[in-house]
Amino acid sequence: MRRVLLLPIIAGLLLSFNAVTTYAEPINDKLREIPVRVVDDRLGVNILISSSLLFHIVDEPIINPRSYGILSKVASVINEYPDVDLTVTAHTDQVLTPTQQLEISEAQARAVADFLVTHGVSAKRIYAVRGEGSSHPVYLGNDPVSRAHNRRVEITLHARIE
Repeated sequence: MRRVLLLPIIAGLLLSFNAVTTYAEPINDKLREIPVRVVDDRLGVNILISSSLLFHIVDEPIINPRSYGILSKVASVINEYPDVDLTVTAHTDQVLTPTQQLEISEAQARAVADFLVTHGVSAKRIYAVRGEGSSHPVYLGNDPVSRAHNRRVEITLHARIE
């Protein structure tokens, strides 16, 4: 009996996620002039920003004033879609200890989330703020280019979770 009741809920969530992913193209168009990457996946729309652009020192959670324009534009676009929530996730490279990686990535994710809130994004819309350390690399290897690609912040727009 429970399976029958859960099917409409699961179907509703999938429809909601699909509705969010239709935002990828217009969001990409609006963010085209700034150095971010917009990726459409099954669970939402990811806005990826290199930590090298956001933070003056890549192993610190202090946002570089030169990147305020990038984050302000991202906040402005997020505010155009008030019916979606977001998750902010930061990633590091594998240079530091795992504990340091988690601490730094959590602090960087919090810094970005705080910036978005001070620029009009409702804190109630931020579903989660996470630091993942180096647990989800996008490039394998320990060379400077791979490490730079792995240091990033992902802002994921997803269906409202009530």
